[in-house]
Amino acid sequence: MLDQLLDISSNFGVDTLLLLPVLIALEVVLSADNAIALAAIAQGLDSEAQQRRALNIGLIAAFVLRVTLILTATWVLQFWQFEVFGGLYLLWLVYQHFSAETDANDQHHGPRFNAVWQAIPIIAVTDLAFSLDSVTRRSPSPMM
Repeated sequence: MLDQLLDISSNFGVDTLLLLPVLIALEVVLSADNAIALAAIAQGLDSEAQQRRALNIGLIAAFVLRVTLILTATWVLQFWQFEVFGGLYLLWLVYQHFSAETDANDQHHGPRFNAVWQAIPIIAVTDLAFSLDSVTRRSPSPMM
């Protein structure tokens, strides 16, 4: 896969350079909902400092997972089960969010965490599920 990326085609021109900023802007806008979901997960920690720490470390771990997913995308696309698993995981998160018991004074409806290290894997795996959705949505189906 890397050799395909390094092999610059003859179609690389001005139109590609004009399209690239548009694609980057769209990705930034579409990533906003992911950031909101990850911040909502981090709200399960008590203090703002813990939330910030969990998000920072969780996003670093998520970045590593995203890069790994991108580098293995051609392999991942061969198995439809990855997409089903990612979708089921996101549905489980929705269920956890709405089924968690809350205090009358508490505004957070998601899962509660006792420590930063409990939130980090949830943040990283949730971002990986978003990444999996992005990779499979933008790539042609291997069954076609």
